[in-house]
Amino acid sequence: MKSRFLLLVILAAMGFGLSAQPLHWTESLYDPLLTSTIVKETTLKTEGMYSMKYTFTDPGVVLYKSELFAVTPGVEWNFSVDYLDNDTSGVITARVYFMIDANTQVSPNSAGRFTTTNTVDGANWQTLTLTGGATFVPVNATLAYVAVRMSAAAAPAWTGTATFYADNLKFTQGSGSTTNLIVNPGFEDWAAPVIVPGSTLPNWSESLYDPLLTSVLVNEPTLKTEGFNSLKYTYTDPGVVYLYSDTIAVTAGEPYSFSCDLYDNDPSGLVSTRLWFYTGVPNSAYLTRTETTRTTDMAAWQTGTLSGTTPEGATIAYVGIRLAAAAAPAWTGTATIYADNFKYTQGIGSTTNLIKNGGFEEWLAPTGAPEFLTYKFEGLTPVVVGGINKDAHTVTLTVPYASDLSALVSSFTLTEGTNAKVASTDQVSGTTPNNFTTPLTYALTKGATTQDWMVTVTKTAPTTGKDIITFKFEGLNPMLTGVVVPGSKTVSIE
Repeated sequence: MKSRFLLLVILAAMGFGLSAQPLHWTESLYDPLLTSTIVKETTLKTEGMYSMKYTFTDPGVVLYKSELFAVTPGVEWNFSVDYLDNDTSGVITARVYFMIDANTQVSPNSAGRFTTTNTVDGANWQTLTLTGGATFVPVNATLAYVAVRMSAAAAPAWTGTATFYADNLKFTQGSGSTTNLIVNPGFEDWAAPVIVPGSTLPNWSESLYDPLLTSVLVNEPTLKTEGFNSLKYTYTDPGVVYLYSDTIAVTAGEPYSFSCDLYDNDPSGLVSTRLWFYTGVPNSAYLTRTETTRTTDMAAWQTGTLSGTTPEGATIAYVGIRLAAAAAPAWTGTATIYADNFKYTQGIGSTTNLIKNGGFEEWLAPTGAPEFLTYKFEGLTPVVVGGINKDAHTVTLTVPYASDLSALVSSFTLTEGTNAKVASTDQVSGTTPNNFTTPLTYALTKGATTQDWMVTVTKTAPTTGKDIITFKFEGLNPMLTGVVVPGSKTVSIE
């Protein structure tokens, strides 16, 4: 238990997302820093409810090992595994290991270790087999285990990552036996993910009406409709707030189906979900927008649905949870809802969910490294919020064309214990002005670690048309904000 806790602490400190893992299996990496992503696959499988989708980044040999199981010396044995490997970057096999005891393999390798042939890259499942009918279980073996074995293909095929699927591993011993000795051989049983405090939600992004009225998004392990977690969402912004999914690639003319589960027992908020279709041309207006019915306040989950045909010209889509304040006096300054099981499928009979992290199962642990957590220009109207890329260590902002970039003051938050400098000047949030006419480099330091961050500010293009930019009824409670569609020169208000 102590070593497992230490591993979780190390992974959290390094910023890894800790997701659900198959029970009774363990990973052995050549380079412990080159982590893999192991997820439950519900569509591509050969038996049961799930298979395992495995993405590895370690170019050395990686093993995914079953638990040890007892074997009988001198009897024949058989092994098989189903793989789907359509990625030329990886080389996938499987092995059976015979053990004298829990720590000692039978030697030599020719007697204690058996390896299948490699998979053949293709879009179909293939079954690899081994048999011990000729040699039988070694006479000094008492235990065995099987391992999914993966490695990098020879250059230039290796691209730094490879993905494959595994299912339905079987090890039987004795003539005619059908008893599978592998525990959890079809990857049906998964351990709940360990999500540390401060983790963030990938594949979703929030849009606030007032960037200063922040929300709290956390995983909810108890109140859910599927999987291990749902999303608990508490917002304080009385304007319209959206939580957008990543974009989805769609095909015009194809039928689609969307569903989502929402739990709303808070009369302060109004909740629905919208679906937008776009051409994919930057800055173009949406083609169509549909919306589920609003939830009814109750202590039960409600499922919203949408269906139809992908509009002509559409190449991308996304969904957004739409949150707003209820009319006074119901609005109390905060509202909480729960969301789970967002699904978007395309094509007749398809069960493939195109929404990434639609069940809110994946969360990213905080890294603890020197980072910007938020970055804004609060002195501009409207407030400009920066886009933070923690992998590239960049912040990007787009400000109105008339903004003076020579002495802007930024407001920011940093990971705990982090200090910021630009050149030799200490940076104080909300106080220190800087010249942003060219990209600005911040040196963020936490303890002995310093990381450079690049902040880039660009201006919007000058306006040449005669367009309505924003439209609001600020005298109403709650305030109503219109949706401006420049292409059709319309404003719609609900």
